[in-house]
Amino acid sequence: MGGLEPLIGGLSAVFRPDCLMAAFGGVIIGIIFGAVPGLNATLAIVLFLPVTFLMSPDAALILLSALYVAGIYGGSISAVVLGIPGTAASVMTAVEGYGLARRGMPNRALQISAFASGLGGLISAIALVTMTPALARVALSFGPSEFSLLIVFSLLLVILMAPQNLFAGFGAAALGLMFAMVGYDPVAVGERLTFGIAELRGGLPLVPMLLGFFAAPQVIRLAVEALHGTNTRMDSTDSFGFWQTAKATFKWKWTVLRASTVGLGIGILPAVGVETSPILAHSLERRFSKNPDFGEGSEDGLIAAECANNATVGGSLIPLIGLGIPGSAPAAVMLGALTMHNVAPGPLIFITNGDLIYALFAGFIVVNLMMMIFGVLLARQFAITLRLPKGLIVTFVAAAAIFGSYASGTSLTYVYVLIGASAVVAVMLLADIPILPCALAFVLGRTLENQLAVSFASMSGVGELFARPASVMLIALTLAATVILLRIRLQDARSTPLAVQQKVER
Repeated sequence: MGGLEPLIGGLSAVFRPDCLMAAFGGVIIGIIFGAVPGLNATLAIVLFLPVTFLMSPDAALILLSALYVAGIYGGSISAVVLGIPGTAASVMTAVEGYGLARRGMPNRALQISAFASGLGGLISAIALVTMTPALARVALSFGPSEFSLLIVFSLLLVILMAPQNLFAGFGAAALGLMFAMVGYDPVAVGERLTFGIAELRGGLPLVPMLLGFFAAPQVIRLAVEALHGTNTRMDSTDSFGFWQTAKATFKWKWTVLRASTVGLGIGILPAVGVETSPILAHSLERRFSKNPDFGEGSEDGLIAAECANNATVGGSLIPLIGLGIPGSAPAAVMLGALTMHNVAPGPLIFITNGDLIYALFAGFIVVNLMMMIFGVLLARQFAITLRLPKGLIVTFVAAAAIFGSYASGTSLTYVYVLIGASAVVAVMLLADIPILPCALAFVLGRTLENQLAVSFASMSGVGELFARPASVMLIALTLAATVILLRIRLQDARSTPLAVQQKVER
């Protein structure tokens, strides 16, 4: 299940022409999607999900991982050049990188962010290769009840971590579970909620639903911005070489290690989100930094943020592959890609699809190296994408979503599902209901139902849960996380009115 030989075999697969082209194209497209405000890595992955039907499974996974890695980094381009985070993961980059740009060093900031992102990704790649097989070995002892508890734990984390109120979060998750119930009933053996539509007997199609969940919100936001006529601008940049960039980054080697460790840990936790790790890493680095410019345009602050956000990418793939539980929204879409290629993530994946997974591991390393090199050498060229008119972007994303939905099933029913899912998402946005709990509940809902059905059939009573150490551990972990996160939410709720009152008094 582990060792160096499978990874070497994976590298031989990566250097096939189709896999190399997938890595190259994914890095370029991912950086562009991340750089344009309003687009992000999740949207890039879900839009290119239908394209993977035409590819081999290993090339498809390498393409999607390249879009994921490069899309997270790409957000730093608009953050540095415009002071506008291209993605949620680039908030701290906008603080430090834009500060450096205002001091006349935008190209230096762009290139350091690319090199630091690549380093964070490579460190997480080491963890991905070493920790995932170990996690899968532990998960081999899991039964249906443990997997059910693990999914419930993940859904609870998503709901409790959402900024919206708890009722909205639970309602969104319930809606996602209802969507997952459409189709064949494994217990009652019959159809449900299909309304006589033959194409829905196997359940709501994955690609149109994911496009509705993740593409529709971006189309709506970009369309509003296009109507307001918001424009971007470009700044002149200085020149900075590759080895100078490497030297400047390795000057802060302990910052790289600390921030990458934080990002990796956050990525492994389901549903915490890639936007959390740069903030935590930046806050941690503030305690160690002696740089007087920290927080206003410092290299160590920028490196901390960028190492953390790309280390989170590798971390989020560890529970996805080892347990079948996605650690982020892009990982949830990649779970759908694995399912479409008849690959079941989880503890048996190294036995059933070991060659494919090690090709993904090797591809993840190559992708991070590509992103680092292209990001450093072509930073200024990638920044030109900020000039793209938002109206053009809206048209492209909407057309790609419609075409991708139709191509995934060659049926207009799939397009109607996309339109219906987009309408539901629009209502959720207006009502301030979180999207991620709904999407994750839909993706994991059928698995949860099947595991629960097997659990209830095999157990004589609920008391059996407490006779299994893994179940007891998961129950305790779920209760502890729930109590801690509820306390944090209560403290935030109490402090917010006080902050508002103080602001009014001033």
